[in-house]
Amino acid sequence: MKIGVYSTNINFDRKSSSANINGVTGSVWDIHTFQEYDRITGTVTEQVTRVDANYSAQKLLSYGPLDDSGFSVGVSLSGITSPVSWSFSTGAASTNNTSSIASKYGRWIWTASVTTFGDPFVTEPGIRVSNTSGSLAVKFSHTFGTNYGSHGTGVVTASIPDR
Repeated sequence: MKIGVYSTNINFDRKSSSANINGVTGSVWDIHTFQEYDRITGTVTEQVTRVDANYSAQKLLSYGPLDDSGFSVGVSLSGITSPVSWSFSTGAASTNNTSSIASKYGRWIWTASVTTFGDPFVTEPGIRVSNTSGSLAVKFSHTFGTNYGSHGTGVVTASIPDR
């Protein structure tokens, strides 16, 4: 049974190719993601999104959004180069930010009561990452809690030639 359609777009924007990262020349990248869940049947009560940059030559500089109780959610990425920001609406869904600078990942949990998840439900989290060697690589995963159980995309890795 098909209960929904999930689409995602990922934008990689190199902010600098010659930044000083702890005395080493490297690149700074903003990764802006766009997810849309279109419900066909049933209900969605949770969406978990993770963007992972845990590679040795990479460092997570910032992430967003932070915790929020719903409606307009702001993302502000900063560190090394000029800050960038955007916002998006989550309707009545609340945002629980469980990201970790030390572990190099952005992770967000959106929850709502059965009747308040938007249709379609759109999220736009992002991270800023530095890279000092090789390709920039990022892993993405999404999981949805529905009245038909938990469904996920698995882990997808995107890699871009960089240094």
